[in-house]
Amino acid sequence: MAVSETWAIVTVAAIGAVASVAAGAIGYQSGSNAVDKDYVEMATTILSKKESSPELRRWSVAVLGKLSPVPFGEKLETQLSQGGLGPTPTIYARIEIPHQILERCPDVMKGAKAYTEPLLLKAAKEYEICRAKHDVLNDWVAQMNALYDKVNRGESLAPVTATK
Repeated sequence: MAVSETWAIVTVAAIGAVASVAAGAIGYQSGSNAVDKDYVEMATTILSKKESSPELRRWSVAVLGKLSPVPFGEKLETQLSQGGLGPTPTIYARIEIPHQILERCPDVMKGAKAYTEPLLLKAAKEYEICRAKHDVLNDWVAQMNALYDKVNRGESLAPVTATK
């Protein structure tokens, strides 16, 4: 066997060995990434549930801390472990009716020289219409405020009825 043939065999063998090692490393890394992905998914699921035990939460934070390329920091780790992160609750402000925008009831009697029966009937009708508008508005505001208070306290959203 000639020297050039020997070198050719050695070169092919070396390339094969390097390719095998590279393929093995890529396969290992790929499998390792899949396992890491599963651990990250499991840890985030645990942290997203409020009923997770403190031990599970600490384990989840440790897993994420180990697999994260960016460190959490002590404060964030503590918040995650204690369940302090999650959806930020929306706080609904109570509705206050500004007096400037309330529709005033018409003063049907203003400027009347005499209180006739038709005028008094018209005033009574206008008063009832105006009172009904105000009652409906006040009831709606009371219902909305009761609903907002309930949501702000974190209670369930069962139907709310206004109280007078």
